[in-house]
Parts: sequence; structure tokens; C-alpha cells
Amino acid sequence: MRLLLALLFPLLAGCPVESTVPTENVVDYTVNFTGARASTSCGADLEAEAAAMEPYSLIYRFYRLSEDVDGDGVADEITNDVEVYWREQGSNEADFTWFGQGILEGDLDTGAFSYGSRSFRDERDGSTVYYDIEGRAPVRFSDELRNGSEDYVIVAPTNAASFSFEVGCVYTLEFDGTKLNADSPDA
Repeated sequence: MRLLLALLFPLLAGCPVESTVPTENVVDYTVNFTGARASTSCGADLEAEAAAMEPYSLIYRFYRLSEDVDGDGVADEITNDVEVYWREQGSNEADFTWFGQGILEGDLDTGAFSYGSRSFRDERDGSTVYYDIEGRAPVRFSDELRNGSEDYVIVAPTNAASFSFEVGCVYTLEFDGTKLNADSPDA
């Protein structure tokens, strides 16, 4: 599990799109990562980590963007474009960090969030590797995420000496989520 966390958590520290964390037009979920798998190009070490993955949870915020449709300078219509933020359970509202953007396909009752990231860089022991994150989370009744997955795709190592995997390695995390209520300790 240590290799997994060392690999993935640096990825999630993306650059915020705004200087403040959005609080309107948002839906927060406790996301429970329950399983993992790795493609064969990831190598035996990462495949073993995936097989031994221990469940953990994060808080995700899906921020639905809005646009000015009548040209008066005021955003007056919520779109299906989303930005995705994350934070650890038990942390503060201000700790949300942006890590991706995407769309809500359909609606909050029967749709799905699809999102991705720009490339993240992970450096260790003089080696650098770049990852993209691609996620999909079907929504049910606006308060559940079911059968979600996030693919961490290695797109470009500059020196693979400290990493036992190749370009094209796909590490997938599987998750479900539950919408946070206003009175939840993590809300």
C-alpha cells in the first residue's frame, strides 16, 4: 500500500484553477476506493500493490460551472462542465485541491461524471514520470456514485531507473461514493 500511496497522492496535488475553492453549484461525495488493478506493462511490483490494495476514502467536490447566456456579465445558467477537487477526510474546506475537469453526461439522477487531468509529474531518486488521470463516475439519484473508476496512465518517463513500469502502464482504482449531507462531519 505504501508504494501505491507514494505513487498516487503526489499526482492529486494539481494547480488550482481559481484562488478560492468554489462553494456554489457543488456536489461533495465521500469517495471510497475499494479495489485496484494494474495492466501488465506496470510490472510485477505494481500489480502486487494493486492486488493488496487496502480501501481508503477521500472527499471529492464536483463544481458545476455556469455561463453568461444573455450577455449581461452575470453567470446565469449552470452548465454540464465540471471541475473536480479533492481533500482528505477530516480536513478543512479550504484544503480542497483542484485536480481535473470534465463534464456531467446526462443529469444528477441518471448521468455520469467524466473527468481528466493535465499531466502530473512525479520525481523520485533522479527519475521523473508523467501521469494523466481519467475518471468516470456514474451518478444515481444525485446522491450515489456507483462503479466509478480512475485510470492513472503513464504517459512519459524521462528516466525509468526508479520506476518498474513502462509508458502505457494503466493503474486503475475502483470506487463508489455517497453524497455528503450538510450535517456530515466532512461537509
